[in-house]
Amino acid sequence: MRLVNRSLIIVAATVCFSAWAQGPSYGLGRAPSTEEVKAWDTAVGPEGKELPPGKGTAAEGAKIFSARGCSWCHGPNGEEGPGPRLVGGGIAGWAFATTIWDYINRAMPLNGEGNLKPDEVYNLTAFLLHRNGIIKEGDVVDAASLPNVQMPNRNRYVPPPITQWNPGMPRPFKIEP
Repeated sequence: MRLVNRSLIIVAATVCFSAWAQGPSYGLGRAPSTEEVKAWDTAVGPEGKELPPGKGTAAEGAKIFSARGCSWCHGPNGEEGPGPRLVGGGIAGWAFATTIWDYINRAMPLNGEGNLKPDEVYNLTAFLLHRNGIIKEGDVVDAASLPNVQMPNRNRYVPPPITQWNPGMPRPFKIEP
């Protein structure tokens, strides 16, 4: 009998705590301001509308690739190293050049993410696009030209089946564990 009572108390406490945790207010923190949300929303889409001012070339990108330590992970030319191969595969399979810019901007360099200036990101993007034979060495990459770069995999890109998903909507695919 004691075990049943103890079990009921534990179940009741768990249910009460779960209900409290689902409540609308915890009394902690504050809602972010519109400016804070905008500062965090840095994703760059295929059209490049979100790209900042700046520009870059492959020649300048090669210098930055070496100076910023990219070669430590990706080798001196992006073809080897302990990190992912960037030349001769890798990014050439991406559908949009703006995605490369966005990824470098957000995730590089390792342990220093988000510290590159826009011009550095444009230069590195141009370097990688040139090394993969996608643009010419003298091409200037900027907010106007980058969305127009024709990636080799662009025509095989299949957009998601829905453009917006909200909680409560059925998922268009099954997530396997």
